[in-house]
Amino acid sequence: MDVYLNEGTYWACVPKPVWEFKVGGFQVLKKWLSYREHGDDGHPGLLGRSLTTDEARQFSSLARRITAVLSLRDNLNANYSAVHENAWQWCRS
Repeated sequence: MDVYLNEGTYWACVPKPVWEFKVGGFQVLKKWLSYREHGDDGHPGLLGRSLTTDEARQFSSLARRITAVLSLRDNLNANYSAVHENAWQWCRS
């Protein structure tokens, strides 16, 4: 899917699971962008300024990092389960 910040700025082909990835009940990418977008009424976003080039790159980097976490999710969950199951054994020794 394409993610639009405004008419002139968007990121093409962001995987839907990456866009929908949540931490603490919030969509990470959507929340990140919400602080940087300008409203339809012309008022600046929460930061009071336009998106910088570095921030546009940060968004792309963040999307890639979320993609990596999602691709590793099954392995991370299995590792967590193995550690969790054995955690009390380590404390007893």
